Amino acid sequence: MAEAGLMITQAAMAPVWAWLADKYGRKRCVMYGFTGTVMSASMTGFGRSVWWIIFWRAMFGLSPSDVVHRVMLTERSHQSNRPRIFSLWSPIFNIGFVCGQLIGGFLASPHGRLPWIMGGQVETWKKWPYGLPCVVVGTLGLIALIVCKYMIEDDVPLALNQTGLRVSNNLQARVRATLRIPFFVGVRELRLTPNGPFALKAFQIAVYAHTGFLTVMSYTSIEHGGWGLSVASIGVLTSCLRTTYMLSTPLLLPHFVRRFSLRRRFRIALSALPLESLLIPISQLAARQSVHGQGSGEGKVRKPHRFWFWVVMLVEVPLYNLHMFAWPINDNTNTDCFDNYPALIATGSAITQITGAVGRATGPVLSG
Repeated sequence: MAEAGLMITQAAMAPVWAWLADKYGRKRCVMYGFTGTVMSASMTGFGRSVWWIIFWRAMFGLSPSDVVHRVMLTERSHQSNRPRIFSLWSPIFNIGFVCGQLIGGFLASPHGRLPWIMGGQVETWKKWPYGLPCVVVGTLGLIALIVCKYMIEDDVPLALNQTGLRVSNNLQARVRATLRIPFFVGVRELRLTPNGPFALKAFQIAVYAHTGFLTVMSYTSIEHGGWGLSVASIGVLTSCLRTTYMLSTPLLLPHFVRRFSLRRRFRIALSALPLESLLIPISQLAARQSVHGQGSGEGKVRKPHRFWFWVVMLVEVPLYNLHMFAWPINDNTNTDCFDNYPALIATGSAITQITGAVGRATGPVLSG
């Protein structure tokens, strides 16, 4: 419900942020919109009910960054350098996930565990054990706002009549004009290119269903068919997947883009998902073998070993990186549609965000 609330809020606000970014500028939208995100991130850890988490997680979806950042990258790039830019942007975005997991895992329940200088003796954190990591994340958000204030140059939005499009400046007209851009919707032209919200939604449903199922497997005990991983092991595994993706994408993706056509890029990248899914029963077997048959003959029990399980996970890592290549490829091809329609970039980014939110919300539901 918390993730669904986030997705619903993002989908509802995407066209609003696109309209505001075109009317008042990109920087102003980022500054005012992200301020609410900082507040919601700080408040999440100070509740004692599920509904508190659901509410503030939904408020986190008010952030304009998912819509506006694509616009700003598109306006500052060209087809010649766009593959390199998006191959760097996607891993940089994942640095936030890794840092958030490390902050949350290390700073949660600090009272009596961490040194006094890190809040280990503060009574407030005894009452609110998840408050400290949320405050730290909120502080990082304030630093990001300061950086945006002094280092980002604002863009002057183009009026529609500057691009030769005979439509008014209202939101409905922009949406209709955007949906008429060649190859953007990607249903009628799907035989030519897998681009567009239709293909993006199918891709995100598959990716998030797989990711959600891996999450379920990680936390479920071995006796109930899962992997039975500890919280520390889950953090290490997730960080390794994200880190290898961050390191490999800038090095390999530009060569991948130059060598293969667009259709072949998507086919190769997405072919990893069925292979990853077929590894799940093998990893289940490996996890089960680590606890079965451990008697020593004298009633002693050996310490469970997970050698073969981690071997399977080692195979999972390159497949994970391969299917993740589809993210920057999709962002790159989506923005290419608007090279001749710069005034509609924000609206196109909003439509992409809405269809992506459908995929992100549907995937975990299917896996659950």
